[in-house]
Amino acid sequence: MPSPTTSFGDYLFLKQKRDGSGFDEEVFEFFHEGPEVIRVPEDLETLLGLKKRSPSSDNYPKPVYETGELVQLGDRLQFKVWFKFWKGWQDRIVEYVPGVSKKSPQYEHGGLKEVAIRFRRG
Repeated sequence: MPSPTTSFGDYLFLKQKRDGSGFDEEVFEFFHEGPEVIRVPEDLETLLGLKKRSPSSDNYPKPVYETGELVQLGDRLQFKVWFKFWKGWQDRIVEYVPGVSKKSPQYEHGGLKEVAIRFRRG
């Protein structure tokens, strides 16, 4: 394990068992800003992608449209797209909704949650 003074970021680690026979399955995260070490609430299998995460279940507000209707997976949307010049209205599909989709650290991190929309090329 690199020394915290020579490290360039945060990292996850396992602690060795007291009898030296291997490692515990509890995962810890080292934050270089602190420095601080905290236990990661998810188990090792989930972090490795071997087990699916369940949807978020907290009091974070549900995503809604201006009309008040809930955003759902598979909803088809249209966006006005500007990128150096007018590209017109583009069709999009809602691909990830916090609290509905299986939890993904890509879209839920640092206390923020995002709705993901699929574009034609990505």
